[in-house]
This record gives sequence, structure tokens and C-alpha cells, in this order.
Amino acid sequence: MSTGDPVLDGWLHAASWLFLVGVLMVIGSAVPALARRFPRLLVQGFMMTIAAIGVALVAALTRG
Repeated sequence: MSTGDPVLDGWLHAASWLFLVGVLMVIGSAVPALARRFPRLLVQGFMMTIAAIGVALVAALTRG
């Protein structure tokens, strides 16, 4: 889906990848081996998803 604005599309594309990585980090924190190796994975995943939502909102409000 394209908004017609290449800058906004780029920011939203980056935010969607950031959100996906954050969700995968949260899901990965349920694996015991990953949780032992990376103890802050859950918190970092939540922070990354919040940052992705913030990036999408800022991009939409400033460029939209």
C-alpha cells in the first residue's frame, strides 16, 4: 500500500520493520535459552514496538 509520498512511505516501511523486530523479540523472550542469554529481551522488545508506533505517528502527523 502506498500513500503517494515516498518519504512517508519510507518512514512507515521502517516503522513496520521496527515493529516486527520488536514483536519477534517479545516472542523470543519466551524461549528459555534466549531469555537466559539475553535477559532484557522482553523489555527491549516492548520498547522497540513503542518506538515503532511513535515513528509511525510522527511520520504520519508531520508528512500527512
